[in-house]
Amino acid sequence: MSQSQHTTMLRESRTMDGHSDEESQSPCFKLTRAQRQLLEACLIYRTVDSRTLGNFLFVAPSTIRSHFKTLTTRAEVHDRFAMVLFALEQGLIALPWDENITR
Repeated sequence: MSQSQHTTMLRESRTMDGHSDEESQSPCFKLTRAQRQLLEACLIYRTVDSRTLGNFLFVAPSTIRSHFKTLTTRAEVHDRFAMVLFALEQGLIALPWDENITR
């Protein structure tokens, strides 16, 4: 998948419910654009592997590790899978293939 296809897929997943990034985030836990893209990529590509996600997002694996470390510490969860679940439960991200989910 090319970078432009990936970017389009992430943009569509964020805007399919018509809400902006700021409207869809919990007031007590905000994500940066890069953090949101990372968590959405975990759902799209069904992985939490730093190297794989880095290849899909066109960033270094160390950047992926850094984002996950920041996110898991802030969310007080112990691993990457728990972070993705936390983000889904808090409405910070949505399943990109389910049009009925609102954030």
